[in-house]
Amino acid sequence: MEFRVIKTFQTIVRLGSFQLAAEYLKYSQPTITLHIQKLESELGFKLLERGKSIKLTEAGKIFYERANILLKEYEYLNNTLKDYSTGEAGTIRIGAAEPTASSRLPSILSLFKKRYPNTEISLLVADEKHLHQHIRNQEIDFAIGTVSESFRDIEFEALLTEKLVLLLPFNHALTKRKTIFAKDLINETLITAGQSSVQKKIEQLIFERTGQLPAKVQLGTISTLQHFVKENLGIAVVPQISATLPPDQVVVKTIHDLHEGPAIGILKHQSHTVSTAGKTFLALLKQNLAFDLKKAQIELSV
Repeated sequence: MEFRVIKTFQTIVRLGSFQLAAEYLKYSQPTITLHIQKLESELGFKLLERGKSIKLTEAGKIFYERANILLKEYEYLNNTLKDYSTGEAGTIRIGAAEPTASSRLPSILSLFKKRYPNTEISLLVADEKHLHQHIRNQEIDFAIGTVSESFRDIEFEALLTEKLVLLLPFNHALTKRKTIFAKDLINETLITAGQSSVQKKIEQLIFERTGQLPAKVQLGTISTLQHFVKENLGIAVVPQISATLPPDQVVVKTIHDLHEGPAIGILKHQSHTVSTAGKTFLALLKQNLAFDLKKAQIELSV
């Protein structure tokens, strides 16, 4: 049973004549007649009584009611598959590490959902170690973060370089310095946020510049870290995007020889094929991260 034949039957009943149905569907009248004959032959009973006007048989009334439901479902399925093929529907499984998860993704996800409301998004926020594991198991389609080591089965596409800044208590001596160097941090207490790849890269960069590391106080999150700085418990080196709204009495400064942090980009399993919806999201992500990078460069130059 063909859907176009059912559509012909529905149109005849709705418009009240074979001729009007033929004009509406852009078929010849013999084709319309042939469709109804074929449908009635397949079903084994008459659907229409022909005369001066079109009347439904009892079987025709039942079939017309079900045909309307069937065609609506078919139209919905057809549109859904079309949206899926064009990237406007489907499910995207995303992983993200901090600070991108909190500072960059919310606005991008909001913009994406406004443009593609039929797309479902599953977001996993974790450190890079756990993201790598989920990528290997193909439990997520891709992740946004960084890497601290190379993996043969995980591809990494760098999108931007994280800019680093120094957080200081309001009354700290370094706030009065016009130029701060990495070596100025050695005798300080460095408050760190866990053992993420970003944090490890920051500590590696400090060691490369100075040959040693300051004493550390390790915390769980960057948001908690800023309040510890405020209470004069130490200083911190963090991604610039994490310090856009620092608490009162926390001063943000640049470090002359330590302002380039780790690369942030897309991580995916080399054998995993990203869906059309996923590719649509990645295109929007790259566009917005490129804008953020340009904005950050302007702010640092001012």
